[in-house]
Amino acid sequence: QWRKDMRELTATYVALAKYLTFTTCPKGENLNEFERTRILIRLRLNADPKHKLDAALLRTLSDIATQTRTESKEVLNIKLEEFERNMQSLLKREWDKSKKEANSGNIAASDKDAPDISC
Repeated sequence: QWRKDMRELTATYVALAKYLTFTTCPKGENLNEFERTRILIRLRLNADPKHKLDAALLRTLSDIATQTRTESKEVLNIKLEEFERNMQSLLKREWDKSKKEANSGNIAASDKDAPDISC
């Protein structure tokens, strides 16, 4: 489910970023949806700097949000391509991890060692 959500959020985020940049008079609800989507993506990423793809995506998310408010469409397009490429890599890594876990029956060490927060 996480991978599916991230694919959909990424597509929405990129489409809204382009719309907001290339539209002379964007609607308020589009600005709100863009910000909401950015936050939903950010909350699904790992903030630990040791997770390089997540860290790169978090940096690029911020850069894209800034670039949508400027006139530099070329820089925005570069950042959007970088974001999509990194997200593809992250999704592929997570897919490979899921396949490996399904085949072996073992959960990932990082998941297995996570603290139990149940009551």
